Amino acid sequence: MKILHVSGARVWGGNEQQLILNINELNKLESENYIFGINNSPLNIVAKENNINFIPSTAKKISKFSNISQLKKIISEYKIDVIHFHTSDSLTLFYMFNLTNKITQKIIYSKKAVRGSGSFFSKFKYNLKRIDHIICVSEKVKYDLKNILNPSSQKKLTVVYDCVSLSSEKNNFDFDSFKTKYNINPTTFLIGSIANHTAAKDLPNLINAIYILKNEYNVSNFKLIQVGHFSKLTPEIEDLIEKLDLKNEIILTGKIENAMSLNKIFDIFVISSTREGGPTAALEAMLMKTTIVTTDVGIMSEIINNKENGFICKTDNHHELAKSLYEASICDKNKIDLIKEYNYKLVTENFNSKKISKQILEIYAS
Repeated sequence: MKILHVSGARVWGGNEQQLILNINELNKLESENYIFGINNSPLNIVAKENNINFIPSTAKKISKFSNISQLKKIISEYKIDVIHFHTSDSLTLFYMFNLTNKITQKIIYSKKAVRGSGSFFSKFKYNLKRIDHIICVSEKVKYDLKNILNPSSQKKLTVVYDCVSLSSEKNNFDFDSFKTKYNINPTTFLIGSIANHTAAKDLPNLINAIYILKNEYNVSNFKLIQVGHFSKLTPEIEDLIEKLDLKNEIILTGKIENAMSLNKIFDIFVISSTREGGPTAALEAMLMKTTIVTTDVGIMSEIINNKENGFICKTDNHHELAKSLYEASICDKNKIDLIKEYNYKLVTENFNSKKISKQILEIYAS
């Protein structure tokens, strides 16, 4: 079976990481996989590093009209059986392609996130009759998308969760150099956040929670290590840190390779997002046996029971987030150890890349 994966991603994120993880496993099974994506993008570079077949787009954006003829040529030349679209703009390309081209290949679309704002055009795309299957990354995403689908399209929905590679926990990382670079004392309590500087990650919510943790809960000798791509929102985040006098408590590192390895030194891993699909970062933290504090996004409420195997609170509420961080920081060590082992087992048994890729292959085969 030959699968063509289409992605318009021009930056690296959790969705692209998932695509590479799944293809690495799918290539070991009864399938041959290709990616049609943006030339010289991070996805292109990582695909090359993993010996994954990558076909670069002739245009700088995947949803350009010039890519219609290229997509048609790829389908014919590589004798593709299933086409899997992974980004919204890649589905836009198929929408345009479908207006003038008729193909027999099966069409799958992956929905990775809750909609920030649904456009009128999006409803047309998601309800295309030619889409055979829609894979949602969580029940929340499925519920959100279902609201704009007609009854026929709703039947196409299936939930397949994000995954982690079990080999990831063996990644090497120079922790001593990292601590020296950021002047981190061995006794400092470390709260970790791995999130790009986007609106959905709601880092101001986290920064305000840190302010409350310091000034209302009187927690001292701690630092928030915030890792992620800087963006046009970064100056606003930096200004808020300065305004709240949190320069000694918050470190913005920017992007770090193999950032998930930092979970080995984090006492708490925190997610402050207002909307997420997965998030994969939480699964990675659980794999690394790090305590989770999270807002109720993505699959979090499906796998975290508040105060039982993690701490979960409402979105967009820094008071609740601060309270959860405080409760996690004072939690009994024996209970924390039990939580870590429980979550490690949960992730390794249910969210490993081999298991998830087999589920995806079953959808292709069907």
